[in-house]
Amino acid sequence: MKHIEAIERSLRESVPSNLIARKIFLSYPTAAFKDGEDLEFEILNKIKDFFDIPFSAIQIVGSSKTEKSLHKENTFTPKVSDLDVAIIDPSLFLKYVDISYKATNGYSDLTKFRRDSNQRPTYHSFFKYTTKGIFRPDLMPQCKEAREWRKFFSKISADYRNTFKSINAGLYASEYIFESKHSQLIEDYRTSKGI
Repeated sequence: MKHIEAIERSLRESVPSNLIARKIFLSYPTAAFKDGEDLEFEILNKIKDFFDIPFSAIQIVGSSKTEKSLHKENTFTPKVSDLDVAIIDPSLFLKYVDISYKATNGYSDLTKFRRDSNQRPTYHSFFKYTTKGIFRPDLMPQCKEAREWRKFFSKISADYRNTFKSINAGLYASEYIFESKHSQLIEDYRTSKGI
């Protein structure tokens, strides 16, 4: 069954959005890897090894998962679309929060945070997401671990550029937070479609 069709059917049947999120994002196969399950395993296993986490903590999200983005409504296109990865691991989330805390001397040295494309500091966004239980490495302060993260994902992005534009990952503090974030995406999709 197509992911978007399943979401729309479930919404019409008044299935709670958190259950839809769980079903689609934690249970359904990844659309981008249809008939390419070995490739999916290969990529996810490299991520598992880099972070030393359980394989089951790694999930695919975005248009790679559902074939169509719920947010932007872009259709997944090989070589053009990104592979977005969600890592649901409380210990890893806390590890990177600790790294960020230390890198900024207890958040007293905010100059360690990069500036965005409009030259605004990213620490406001970093704190906003982190307090919601989501760690975005693109907002992480400059430090050795941030460089290692970028280097790893740059390498696997290059290794699989014939399939994906790039490969990126974010961390979630818990499965509940992951489901809540994707439940909100489903609610926004419901509103945009008038379901």
